[in-house]
Amino acid sequence: MYDLTKNKERQITNNLKGQFSPEIYDSKIVWVDDRNGNPDIYMYDLTKNKERQITSNSANQYYPQIYDNKIVWEDYRNGDKNSDIYVYDLIKNEERQITNDLKNQFSPQIYNDKIVWEDDRNGNSDIYMYDLTKNKERQITSNSANQYYPQIYDNKIVWEDYRNGDKNSDIYVYDLIKNEERQITNDLKNQFSPQIYNDKIVWEDDRNGNSDIYMYDLTKSEERQITNDLKSQRYPAIYDNKIVWRDDRNGNPDIYMYDLTKNK
Repeated sequence: MYDLTKNKERQITNNLKGQFSPEIYDSKIVWVDDRNGNPDIYMYDLTKNKERQITSNSANQYYPQIYDNKIVWEDYRNGDKNSDIYVYDLIKNEERQITNDLKNQFSPQIYNDKIVWEDDRNGNSDIYMYDLTKNKERQITSNSANQYYPQIYDNKIVWEDYRNGDKNSDIYVYDLIKNEERQITNDLKNQFSPQIYNDKIVWEDDRNGNSDIYMYDLTKSEERQITNDLKSQRYPAIYDNKIVWRDDRNGNPDIYMYDLTKNK
């Protein structure tokens, strides 16, 4: 972890096995951990300086996400070809299965009381959502093409969409208040790995012959190129006015950041 206020790096895990796919919310970090011979979900509380094991099932658990006191993940305890979405409530110390379809549900994300994921039950990948308050599932996309990697912020869901061709993925957004879908990109090259915060969407874009980071402002209806290095910039994430990504410009993957307030 790196603290931007203190300009200080800190090692969170030191186990001899692998720890990967970290996510953070407030003072809590979650990740996938191989120390038990299968992937489990672990959490570290920066306030308490305490580590906690979240899952102990002998099957594989992947891709944790955390929001407030709830952790979601992709779980294979019901079969190697039947991943489901689970959630753990840190207040109630209670685990709950969200999906039980015989096909795969994976890549979950959570915001407030809503969980979104990628779902194979219809013979292609669709985006689904579950409302924990209403205990109700909802299908977001029904296009016959594939939709991947959903992200959610407030009442907006974004994803990577292949309805315009197998080699031409675009970014789409769905507004849960307006019940309205909107196409964000329409370039002939691939745009993928979207992330959203507030009214801003960032993604990885191949239109220049290498992967660059782009951003779209939903309020201004304005697109903006963030990186223009000839090497690849991948896997962007955004929070507040800061965008981070993996950058290959130095011959190995490094982490870079762009501050939208400083344009730097």
